[in-house]
Amino acid sequence: MKDSARVSTEIKTISDNLLIVKEGALSLNLIAVVQFQTQDKKVVDLALIENLLKENIVVYIGQEKFVKEKEAISTPDTTRQSITQVVNPALVNKPLEPTIQKSEAESEEDGTITEDYNEINDVSLHLGLGLGLDYGGVGGRLTFIPGDAEKTSVGIFVAAGYALNGLGFNAGLNLRLGQQRLVPTISAMYGYNGVIKVIGASQYDKTYYGPSVAVGFENKTRNSDDNYIHLELVIPFRSASFQNDIKALQNNPGIDISAPSPVLVSIGYHFKI
Repeated sequence: MKDSARVSTEIKTISDNLLIVKEGALSLNLIAVVQFQTQDKKVVDLALIENLLKENIVVYIGQEKFVKEKEAISTPDTTRQSITQVVNPALVNKPLEPTIQKSEAESEEDGTITEDYNEINDVSLHLGLGLGLDYGGVGGRLTFIPGDAEKTSVGIFVAAGYALNGLGFNAGLNLRLGQQRLVPTISAMYGYNGVIKVIGASQYDKTYYGPSVAVGFENKTRNSDDNYIHLELVIPFRSASFQNDIKALQNNPGIDISAPSPVLVSIGYHFKI
């Protein structure tokens, strides 16, 4: 934790020169300011405020500032009395979520560089570029993960790209299983899953839509856990219209067309945005 860090958390107590918070413990020597965000008759533990002031920590209750008084150093009861006069005694003790921060003025005096402390982010967005049904053919895929991306989570994705006859798209769900470097995945999607392209006979060209499922894995890169290569085997459930049109073209002696593969490959490179 740097001198200029800003942390939002819930304070539990003070013990052995440590501020015990919800996530662990912080050294009191690194804390300059504690601000309690109080609303609707929430009140701060007076003993906790007294102990913070003893450590020369500035305390804010809402927008009201409290600092250690010189005469309170030798008389602890004076500190408690001065705090009691400010806090509404009618309020009931409730757990609060204070903000601990180092003031900008003190940061400049210490010669430190201010930088924000990033809280745990439970929402992530990834952009992938690749080849396959879940990239719209040759294109991009945007995946929104409404959960901890480092653990098992379900992602929602949309994809668009070039699919021989023009724009191809797909949208679906992607289930990520685990937090290891090689993460298994299961996907289900709906969108384009079949294309007929006849060179020199564009009247037969057509794009078909339907559901598809896929299994694969994400291989995280060495430089960052947020970037990965996604490889999948995709099984398209093609429509009866697609199957009938393929058979009709195969029976046409003037057209040479091969049977479509029942299993397709999808690969792309993804990075967090």
